[in-house]
Amino acid sequence: MSNPIKDLIESRVSANYFDPAAPVSDEQVAELARLATLAPSAYNVQNWQFVAVRSQEAREKLRELSFGQQKVVDAPVTFIISGTLKVHDQVAAALKPAVDKGILIQPVIDSWTRMAQGSMDGDERAQRDEALRSASLAAMTMILAAEGMGISSLISA
Repeated sequence: MSNPIKDLIESRVSANYFDPAAPVSDEQVAELARLATLAPSAYNVQNWQFVAVRSQEAREKLRELSFGQQKVVDAPVTFIISGTLKVHDQVAAALKPAVDKGILIQPVIDSWTRMAQGSMDGDERAQRDEALRSASLAAMTMILAAEGMGISSLISA
């Protein structure tokens, strides 16, 4: 049975060589970031940040931080994806637009806020783990989106 998602996952590879002259447009960069924000996250807070590294100078600096990997310089864009800490302090503010639009009701937000604070307040390890988990889900979503757009991706050590 053919399934586009299954086929995409089975055909995806981590590229090691890039054509530095191959363009990735601003629109493609924006679409990759938009699609990555659709990944699941703790309490739907989307506790991640994306940085698109595009300039030659910035990619050279990034190579130094990436154990000298040439592919970081050759790729036309490299995303840095990081999770944010203290997600338990962000739940109410992050979900307020959903309440304002009538998507969620305030008692749900209050309940999620209490759960997040109860499970993470004062627990730096839980906060770190959640930041890593959410950022990783966003990164994998971006990788699959790139593959679906015909753009090779890499997972850098």
